[in-house]
Amino acid sequence: MTKDESKRRILEEWERWKTNPNQATYQEMQEFYLWIETNHSELLQWRIRPGMDRWQDVRGWLNVRTNYSGALPRPRGG
Repeated sequence: MTKDESKRRILEEWERWKTNPNQATYQEMQEFYLWIETNHSELLQWRIRPGMDRWQDVRGWLNVRTNYSGALPRPRGG
């Protein structure tokens, strides 16, 4: 799966997963990422550059989607 396809599908899952997909807390983004890892790991299979991880990409997509601007530590287990 390409990164663009993964992004599209992850954001579609976000729309289904979140009651109000336009707003989110950092904790909700973490929970969603961990849910994706557990339930839809096939969506996290795109190639990444050395030193990067998929959480950084997904977090960025969700930040843009929700206009989130809070502190962003790395989730446990991600």
